[in-house]
Amino acid sequence: LIRHPPNSTLFPYTTLFRSFVSLETYNEIKTRKDETLSLSEILSRGTLVNGARLTINLPGNHFISKYVKWMSGLTDAYQDYSIMAAFWLLSAACQGKVYVDLKQGDIYPNLYILLFGLSTVSRKTTVIKKTKKVFEACTQEKLYNDDYSLEGYTELVEETEVCNTVRDEVVSLFQKYEKKYNDGIHEAECTLYDCEPYRKTLSSGRQGKKREVIINCPYVTHLYATTPDNFSHCLSLENFYSGFGFRFLYCHPRYERERMPLATATEEDREAFASVVTDYIQLYDMFRNMNDKKIVSVDPDAMSYLEHIRDKVEKLITETNDNNISSAWGRNSDHILKLATLIEVGKEVPSLNISLETMKEACRITTEYFLPTCIETLNRLQEDVKNNKIEKVRGLLVRNNGTCDHGKLLRNSNLVSREFNEVIQTMIESKEIEAVKENGSKRTWYILNSDSTREKLSSLSSYSSYSSCVRTEK
Repeated sequence: LIRHPPNSTLFPYTTLFRSFVSLETYNEIKTRKDETLSLSEILSRGTLVNGARLTINLPGNHFISKYVKWMSGLTDAYQDYSIMAAFWLLSAACQGKVYVDLKQGDIYPNLYILLFGLSTVSRKTTVIKKTKKVFEACTQEKLYNDDYSLEGYTELVEETEVCNTVRDEVVSLFQKYEKKYNDGIHEAECTLYDCEPYRKTLSSGRQGKKREVIINCPYVTHLYATTPDNFSHCLSLENFYSGFGFRFLYCHPRYERERMPLATATEEDREAFASVVTDYIQLYDMFRNMNDKKIVSVDPDAMSYLEHIRDKVEKLITETNDNNISSAWGRNSDHILKLATLIEVGKEVPSLNISLETMKEACRITTEYFLPTCIETLNRLQEDVKNNKIEKVRGLLVRNNGTCDHGKLLRNSNLVSREFNEVIQTMIESKEIEAVKENGSKRTWYILNSDSTREKLSSLSSYSSYSSCVRTEK
């Protein structure tokens, strides 16, 4: 099994199916009066804001477990990235040959994935380059960093129908998506993600004549990366809400991790790479040699469990009237079936039947990690930092792990002292932030607090009627 890290929570939306140890500790600290804290205590409060980790419960012989183990021997990149990369490889291997046959519509296991992280230190590029190397070695298919237009993109998908794209920095592509000549590309991405037929009349084809692009059975996957600031600057809120943004699985680890020194590759590293390649070739060829598409079956108790989770989340949406949760959940409920399919596919003996155990794990990682991370990404785009001073200060606190000292926050806010103090006082009175003093230096620090919606989201675990629904980490 992949080892679980210590409990943590994800702000602004805390996890759905964890024990309440972290939240209780946070509330205990919050209720202290007239306190002074050490610097380490203050910074640890930030861990409660940005300490979330993507973990997964799988046996050691599962493809994802093997991939993460191999990658952890090569780089100190966040393990979260390796898990996402392995999911993408499984998604690409399926080649549109399998799907879940729901009454409401077919669900194919193709994924759009976006990795967030700081440049250089997060090592997201390392993971993407290694993943490209595995894919290209196994499939003999080159993955290029094309900045394509709508016409070029749809013509490419028309030629192959199965299209996999990987970019270690997607900002330039997304910036071109916002250009006038690419009107309609976000809607095209949504249609292709849904594996629905697509038709587009192009103003000029490759021969200089008007022509139609017709894609009957698209199967498109993306593995992209960028910094969170770049993403905020290159995708408009309107295009996120078009459905394009909600179709991605977002991964944004920010916790402290051990560093690995530079070293040359060993024979053991090369053998581990060969083992991963061998496993992936077998899996890829299995799907490539399928003559017909196959239906992924779902055990009745697994489907019942999924409905149980859907009822709980939708009840919360009704109670809170939170449009962001509602919008994000619409696609994350589909993600559950996609991830469950890929977990079955990645087993030592690939399976096309979703078991209850697999459904539980897919529900857990979606509600515990992917749903909150999607909402967090949307919240970041909604910050009107140009016109709203409170949102500007709140955004700075989020970017500083939920804690920041007075001087740094004032400098980075670009507000005059009087305006800044008014904003801080308003946020303290509304209990959005808390002010504490640092022992010794007596510096003032500001700590971002929770809100009722986030607490209700985390409290969903208490609603469970399944004896095994609530997962308490040891």
